[in-house]
Amino acid sequence: MGYAQISYKKLRFYAPKKKIRAHHRPSQRKVEFADKLRANMTPAERHLWAKLSKLSPVFEAQEILFGYIPDFLCRKHKLVIEVDGPVHDDRKEQDKMRDLHLSTQKFRTLRFTNQQVLENRAQVLGMIIEAL
Repeated sequence: MGYAQISYKKLRFYAPKKKIRAHHRPSQRKVEFADKLRANMTPAERHLWAKLSKLSPVFEAQEILFGYIPDFLCRKHKLVIEVDGPVHDDRKEQDKMRDLHLSTQKFRTLRFTNQQVLENRAQVLGMIIEAL
């Protein structure tokens, strides 16, 4: 790490320079995939999005976050919401690794099944609001 020279009334000291991370743009393929997911939401995702899109703070649907595409995301409160369908039954280990990586970035993940979202709408929304 480099140091920047700082002068203050003939007093000199050296402070560490802040590291500036290069912004990594997602690949065009990843962007197109996120667009496709957004356009083809499951019925449970559509229902939850209808509720979340009206909440404040702002939620985003299927946006890229550290190379992942979570179903819903609130950047302000560092909250990721996943609505898991049958596809996730075969991806439990990948989901655990993803949740672990996001937690190292201070993001919390709430997971609900499609059935929970469709059958217990008020309870699911209540848990999300409580997490904010």
